[in-house]
Amino acid sequence: FLFCCVWSIGALLVQRPEAKERSRFDAFMKQLAAMGTIDADRVSASQLPSRSLYEYCFDVADGCWRSWRSYVTEYVPPASGQFSKILVSTADTVRTSWLLKTVVGSGYPCLLVGESGTSKSVTIGNFLAGLDPASNITLNMNFSSRTSSWDVQRAIEDSVEKRTKDTYGPPMGKRLLLFVDDLNMPRVDTYGTQQPIALLKMFVERKGFYDRGKELGWKNIKDVQMVSAMGPPGGARNLVDPRFISLFAAFEIQPPTNENLRTIYQAILGKHLARLNNSDITQMVGESITDITLELYNAVLEQLPPTPSRFHYVFNLRDLSRVYEGLLRSSPDVIQGPADFVRLWRNEVLRVFHDRLISAEDKQVVHAKIAELVQRRYAIVSEKALADPVLFGDFRNALADPDTAAGGVVLRLYEDLGKYSDIQPIFQAALASYNEKRKPMQLVFFDDALEHLTRIQRTLRLPLGHCLLVGVGGSGKQSLARLAAYTAGCGVFEITLTRGYDEVAFRDDLKKLYAMLGAEDKKMVFLFTDSHVADEGFLELINNMLTSGMVPALYDDSEKEGLISNIRQELTAKGLPDSKDACWSAYVEKCRGNLHVVLAMSPVGEALRTRCRNFPGLVNNTVIDWFEPWPEQALSSVASAFLESEELPNTLRPALVEHMVLVHQSVRQFSAQFAEELRRHNYVTPKNYLDFITNYKRSLGAQRKEISETSGRLSNGLAKLVQASAEVDQLQKELSQAKVVVEAATQECNKLLEVISVNTADAETKQKSAQEKEAALQVESVQIAKDKQEAEQALSEAIPALEEAAAALNDLKKDDITEIRSFAKPHVLVQRVCECVVILKNLKDVSWTGAKSMMTDPRFLKSLVEFDKDSLTDKQVKKVKSDYMKDPSFTYDNVRTISTAGAGLLKWVLAMVNYYNVAKGVEPKRKKVAEAEKNLRLAQKDLTDTKEKLAQLNAELASLRNQFADKTAEQQELKAKAELMERRLVAAERLIAGLSSEKERWAKEIQALDAAKQQLVGDCLLCSSFLSYTGAFTHKYRSAMVYDKWQADLLARKVPLSQPFRLESIMTNDVEMTTWASEGLPGDELSIQNGLLTTRAARWPLCIDPQMQAVAWIKRREGKQLEGKVKTFHDPDFLKQLELAIQYGFPFLFEGCDEYIDPVVDPVLERSLTVGPTGKKVG
Repeated sequence: FLFCCVWSIGALLVQRPEAKERSRFDAFMKQLAAMGTIDADRVSASQLPSRSLYEYCFDVADGCWRSWRSYVTEYVPPASGQFSKILVSTADTVRTSWLLKTVVGSGYPCLLVGESGTSKSVTIGNFLAGLDPASNITLNMNFSSRTSSWDVQRAIEDSVEKRTKDTYGPPMGKRLLLFVDDLNMPRVDTYGTQQPIALLKMFVERKGFYDRGKELGWKNIKDVQMVSAMGPPGGARNLVDPRFISLFAAFEIQPPTNENLRTIYQAILGKHLARLNNSDITQMVGESITDITLELYNAVLEQLPPTPSRFHYVFNLRDLSRVYEGLLRSSPDVIQGPADFVRLWRNEVLRVFHDRLISAEDKQVVHAKIAELVQRRYAIVSEKALADPVLFGDFRNALADPDTAAGGVVLRLYEDLGKYSDIQPIFQAALASYNEKRKPMQLVFFDDALEHLTRIQRTLRLPLGHCLLVGVGGSGKQSLARLAAYTAGCGVFEITLTRGYDEVAFRDDLKKLYAMLGAEDKKMVFLFTDSHVADEGFLELINNMLTSGMVPALYDDSEKEGLISNIRQELTAKGLPDSKDACWSAYVEKCRGNLHVVLAMSPVGEALRTRCRNFPGLVNNTVIDWFEPWPEQALSSVASAFLESEELPNTLRPALVEHMVLVHQSVRQFSAQFAEELRRHNYVTPKNYLDFITNYKRSLGAQRKEISETSGRLSNGLAKLVQASAEVDQLQKELSQAKVVVEAATQECNKLLEVISVNTADAETKQKSAQEKEAALQVESVQIAKDKQEAEQALSEAIPALEEAAAALNDLKKDDITEIRSFAKPHVLVQRVCECVVILKNLKDVSWTGAKSMMTDPRFLKSLVEFDKDSLTDKQVKKVKSDYMKDPSFTYDNVRTISTAGAGLLKWVLAMVNYYNVAKGVEPKRKKVAEAEKNLRLAQKDLTDTKEKLAQLNAELASLRNQFADKTAEQQELKAKAELMERRLVAAERLIAGLSSEKERWAKEIQALDAAKQQLVGDCLLCSSFLSYTGAFTHKYRSAMVYDKWQADLLARKVPLSQPFRLESIMTNDVEMTTWASEGLPGDELSIQNGLLTTRAARWPLCIDPQMQAVAWIKRREGKQLEGKVKTFHDPDFLKQLELAIQYGFPFLFEGCDEYIDPVVDPVLERSLTVGPTGKKVG
């Protein structure tokens, strides 16, 4: 009964120096019991322990009180060697584990309440890990201020499956243990409730919740039990509904005492020292190192408490564990004596307690305490242990090739790497290797950068090592993180904000990251900056990644099944359970082991403090590295490195670098004064310094180029004047010679003209004669053609008969002729026809025998068709007419009746006779025409000869004319050249006479430009400092900085500088200032300076414009191009219009900006340009 009262009624009482509630309750219970007390680890039931009842357990089986201490078992290092798996058994952990086992075993929700670092989460995690996986599965959730009820419900629904219509639960035969850490972190809404708590209250009370779908059906959730942990209210933690707390068996977890802490960490260290096997280390530091660690820890807690400006000064047992995790990385190969081990210890406590500190005073507290402890405990080795710098890492062989290493594995020992000069070449080689494989970076390895690089690399080499890098813009957080990840053998994953990028898109990107971590088994660094926080809900997912290694409900069931099937083979090969839950747990552990989160945040404003308060994982689960403003050594190194390639006098380089450092440091002082006097804050960041150097290099190059071009033009002008004087004398000589040549050419042209005149007259006479002859021939040719046409027309009358005869012959066949020839005695008419053919063919034997012989010729018919009808004679025709055709019966029709072949031959005979009769009358005409044509041909030949002679004469005449034209053109050209020479000579003499005064002025201007070119070194430096630093200041401060401070320093360092120096005369001119005035910009000095800052600065201007002067000027200046391009961040289409403006080169104006700038425009503001295939694009 007493034991139950202690752990029910008194379970939530606290024990603190200012409120010893447990001691009072213990005394009250003993007073009520009125039983004797005894001090022993085992006390009988009839007595009570003299020590607190909270330190004892009543063993029901033995019927006695037993101290929790008696249940403590000896520490055994985990087989995997992972520090995160270590749990040293102490009275506190035994007690908490027993309470968890008892309450959870009874099926009752359990809640542990205690300060951060009291091992609540670790104890619960180890308890859950020790449960039988065959009957238990776990779901871990970490609440933050942004956790919503939907996040909780989605995570639970993702872990259960449907059993019946409205009943859900884990797989049959299993129990789901829901572990909710930081239970009281969700923010309180307008109505005073915490939505996740309200949902969990309904879930625990009624064993279910409503479906979020359209039907809002009730879901019964079976076999789910809650285990929770939370800290006391305060800070970002809120009071939780008491009715919800009443549903739990709640227990207050007290911070471990120094004795328990010493037991824990000494047990861990003792086992490790045994493996080092170095008696000197064990004897000197084996027992005392934990004592000084706890003493330092308590001193830090006392002297460096958290404040609003030091919100991250939250030190707990996690930090002690990180110290010992670093100590356990030591190996006998490099830690060979007590001095080495103490130095390693100093490095680890500095990394954990010192690196997050934000002021020199706070850092001195830690340094002084460490020095005091080392000198007091380890005076013999204090000199070496306290030597600076202290740089430990395992990146000496980071670039070694595994293929050439022994065993195929590069040995990376965590060792003391010496001085900055020793590690600088290592990182320079790493940077060179990085630039060959990835987007090149330009880094300067000054001491501070090497320090931060070593810190980040150390953390990334730790299992579950996450970093929170805090520093203003341009500190080098992202660049150093990328290089550290490269040396640590990790890839880098970043998100890219786009239009409409929300939590859904962020989750999709996280799926890609986890695919690399799990499926591809790659070690990855997730680099997340404050510019990536498009939605504060992103940090809720980041918080879960830091605390549990996985984002709740990231995958749906189908996606999860695919991932589980991929890892099941690995588990089977290792002989491990391959159930669905075991596979998923293994996948999460694999991802968590490969994941390193690096958060790069800016401390400016309240955002970081609010986020760290709302999302405790950002502080509790990361190693914080606070980037201080760059020291002078860093500023000097960066300036020297960037100016190395510039053409500057070697004697002035040190002075210029020192002046740049002075400018940057002085702006810090002016900013502090500015904030004190006017309550306006100006933040000076390394990015300002880099812009300062970039502006100087660009301005110096541009001004030098402009002056060189101007000086070159003037020098060319002077050279031309000298050259012109020499050329005038030469021109005078050439002119005299040219006049002689022109006179000779004129005489030659006149002679040629006389020859052309004579030849032209002869050619004209011959041409006239040829024309007359050609006309007569044309008349004669017409008459001949007429006569020829008449003869041919008369002749054509016989042509149809000939054609008819030819057709008749064509109709005859060889058989027809053979038939006639076969007659021994043919018909008389047929015989007579054949004899007529014999006569016309002029054959001798005019008889039937002769005819038959004629027809035996195979070509007989063809010879008739091709017969030369013009060869007929008058004798042949008369004989046919007189002897045969006078017979009246000798007709075509009569013969046809007798023989078709005979009729065809008769038709041919008649046609030939008819043709002859016609041709006989036409023949005289044809002869006359032939004679006329012959005479015409002779006359035409004569005419052709005449024309050829005329053409030859004309060609000669044309050649002479061409010669005359060429000579005339040559003469005119020579004359024109002579005249041009004379005009040029006159003009040159006038020009030289007129420029005689300009020659002196140009010479003076060249000297002035040479002097100005020398003064550019100082002028551009002062102008660049004005553009980079003074924009936020008033006119009074600007004058004090530019003219009183910086100009005076340049003059004191004897840097060439224009005197008197005015910004307006160097950076603009009267024409431009007049244009600005016409566009509405006031003409005072401050407004002109603002105009210079707007148009000349490398950054986009942010105008603080209470009187709207800047807006009016910009709108009038840009005119119509700005139409539709004036937006606010609240306009839904601002991003689309901005994209169009970038694409087409239009101006764009954001109006009404407040402190919040949408992160999606950060690449534009930072001018992050990547070269694409079509030109430059915003990256």
